[in-house]
Amino acid sequence: MVFVYAVLQATRVFMASKGNKTETLEPLAASALLAAPVALLYAYALALQTYVLQLDVVLAAIGLVFVGLETLLSATTAVAFYNAFRG
Repeated sequence: MVFVYAVLQATRVFMASKGNKTETLEPLAASALLAAPVALLYAYALALQTYVLQLDVVLAAIGLVFVGLETLLSATTAVAFYNAFRG
């Protein structure tokens, strides 16, 4: 489970970085699509794991907040790129 999380998170961050640097929509959209499974893995770590330490709860909550903010910022950046290249 941790390996799947690590691969998804690294891919998501790489795609977001690539989309931001090249100002293209496709990597940003891929990053936004990968945010859902990453958020589900954070939710699993937060609520569905059998043994959860208080530190696990805090780190998973912080991770969920960051994934949400990054997705929101990726969406606003994608809209700005679309408007800049359209007009």
